[in-house]
Amino acid sequence: MAENEYSRAALATAAACAIGMMVSVVPFHIGTFPLFLGPVSHDFGWGRAEFSMSVNVSGIFAALAAPLVGRMVDRLGARTVLLPAVVLYALATMAQSQLTTSKTQFYLTYCVLGASEAIAGPVAFAHLISSWFQSRRGLLLALVIGAAPTVSLMIMAPVTHSLIDHLGWRKTYVVLGAIILLLAFPAFAFLLRDPGPAALARPGAARSRERPALPGLTVARVLATATFWMVLAALVIHSLVINGVRAHSVALMTDRHISALAATLGLSTFAFAGLIGNVSSGFLLDRIPSPRVALPFFGAALVGLIVLSYAGTAAMALTAMAILGFGIGAESGIGPYLFSRYFGLRSFGTIYGCLVSLLAIGSGLGPYLLGRAFDRFGSYDRGLEAAAVGLAIGIALIVLLGPYVYAVRPGDAGEVGGEPASAPAAGGEP
Repeated sequence: MAENEYSRAALATAAACAIGMMVSVVPFHIGTFPLFLGPVSHDFGWGRAEFSMSVNVSGIFAALAAPLVGRMVDRLGARTVLLPAVVLYALATMAQSQLTTSKTQFYLTYCVLGASEAIAGPVAFAHLISSWFQSRRGLLLALVIGAAPTVSLMIMAPVTHSLIDHLGWRKTYVVLGAIILLLAFPAFAFLLRDPGPAALARPGAARSRERPALPGLTVARVLATATFWMVLAALVIHSLVINGVRAHSVALMTDRHISALAATLGLSTFAFAGLIGNVSSGFLLDRIPSPRVALPFFGAALVGLIVLSYAGTAAMALTAMAILGFGIGAESGIGPYLFSRYFGLRSFGTIYGCLVSLLAIGSGLGPYLLGRAFDRFGSYDRGLEAAAVGLAIGIALIVLLGPYVYAVRPGDAGEVGGEPASAPAAGGEP
């Protein structure tokens, strides 16, 4: 594997995956949505909640599609799935320019958009990075799955704002769809490659028309392990809490008489610190062969939450947002990395799709739960206390994890995905 992960095909595939994530749902839909909210709602005479339903509808369909996408990638290969998917995703993005007051059209548009965003999203890219890269898997996952969309969002937010001002929101949707198609389709067609059969097949495996079996556990055996549920629970709790706090951070700070300008700066601080946390986690994942490498990031999230709970000044609140951002930034790389090291790559797409699905649900549920806590108790204090308990549970689950099964060892250099460092607890076919 050492020579494979520095080959032209591997590096070109990593570049194509980064381009795919740069035009993915975060920078091209969720991140730019606030810029469209006012103009679209105004033109149709809708309340803000009505157009906001578009994010919920697309998110639900993305969550439903993610495990199925993983299954397709496991069976057919990522390139076969991604090429038609990115065309559908670009067209669905453009289709938003044709919105009318028809609710039927509205829901159909965002159902298709959500499903296409999932198919042309992180499940396939994480599968490719994990398949091609062994000794630098953690860093590449962090850069591609986490850093690439963050950098893209920093660029696309002002670009989209300018496009709406000069072209209007309808033409802007067309431009965004065209950017997706012009950047991603050539990258997928000419740069992206699944690892070849010779690299993926196990010794003695018979040739067939299907993709050769990768090292790892079947889905049924993964689901039978306690490790899967521990990792899943820790990551989902982490995401649910931090997304909830991020969504309410501006209101939380202004309620404490911190200026709106400082509160808004807190969001930028959160994003920048998240980028640092993302790259740092990738660097450490490749150098510390233990799941406990996640503890500093989970711990940072808990510390940041506690500091924010008591923040009475702008400086204290900005410090809290920076620590929180650093903690959440690691999540995008840690999740797929842990799955690949504990369960191999045989069913990686399917199980990672399940995680992506739950994270998508949690990203919407977290803000709702914290909002409900505020409505019931008249402040965020009780909600933040419950959130702190949740993060503490996540830390405990990480502490209880055992050693990696598919670990990086010197003898693994020639095989994609590595060899098991120990026998899987629930059985498997490495």
